[in-house]
Amino acid sequence: MNAEEFNALYQQSCDLVMPYLRLEGAQQDDPNSEEGKEALRKGMEGLETILKHNPSNWPARWMLGKAQQALNQHEEAYQSFLTAHRNVLTKHDVLRELGLECLQTKRFSQAVHYCHVAIEFDPDDATLWPNMAVAKLFNGSIDEAEQWANKALAKIPGDVPASTVLKVIGEIRAGSRGIPTDFDKLCRGEE
Repeated sequence: MNAEEFNALYQQSCDLVMPYLRLEGAQQDDPNSEEGKEALRKGMEGLETILKHNPSNWPARWMLGKAQQALNQHEEAYQSFLTAHRNVLTKHDVLRELGLECLQTKRFSQAVHYCHVAIEFDPDDATLWPNMAVAKLFNGSIDEAEQWANKALAKIPGDVPASTVLKVIGEIRAGSRGIPTDFDKLCRGEE
């Protein structure tokens, strides 16, 4: 394949998976529908073809991770984002997703690390702060989680993850619950 063909394959693959990705502020189509599964499968195949020829192509690796994330393939998504991070150390979007997948796969201390690194690269991006609050909470650092959640809410009033962290901290301090261990359940309000 020449460069033009790779670019066309990348664009086709992205177009297939994009409607099903979890993106801030975007409506996500159902990745579990037959149409969604098929589009994600085809798009992921295209991205994997690109990565066979150019393993250090971090945008293709990030997009593959997002597609895996949409299918709740969290271990695979973690590996994709980790590899993307190794190829581009300073991209906080990669670090954000890597930190979230660390939470999904119960790598709580790694989640704190990658959230911290993302914030180091872009300390003014307030959308990273709720992630740090959640990572600190899951890692058992209640006071630090509270600080990050309050900082996020001061900048982004009504932020759902930060508000959830504060609610959970209140319940922990009241003795009615323990430290959460399941990210999906926490997000759905089940834990």
